[in-house]
Amino acid sequence: KQSIFELALYSDLRIVGLPIIPLDLDAQSNQRICGRHVFQVEELVNISEPSESRNQESRSRTLKILLTDGHETICGIESRRVNDLSVNTPAGTKVLCQDLELRRGIAVFGPDNIK
Repeated sequence: KQSIFELALYSDLRIVGLPIIPLDLDAQSNQRICGRHVFQVEELVNISEPSESRNQESRSRTLKILLTDGHETICGIESRRVNDLSVNTPAGTKVLCQDLELRRGIAVFGPDNIK
């Protein structure tokens, strides 16, 4: 069991991932990706800081997260602090998301739906 878990953890979803993100993601409406799904972090920055210091942690932060299922990419915004994530979270990290709410095509993250 452990080796299968490690293989999945260290695999690139762009090679082994299945499509989860809807192709018809409409930026004008609210949608939901129901269920529990694993995504791969592509980029994570603190958008509450000026551009020259976006890769630094701060007390009041808002993270912008680019996630992929291996086929499509979605942008997400941290609505409430997620202690498991930081600007130091490396690209390629896998996250487990549950019942993602999309507002105008942007995923809204909080500690209750991302780990």
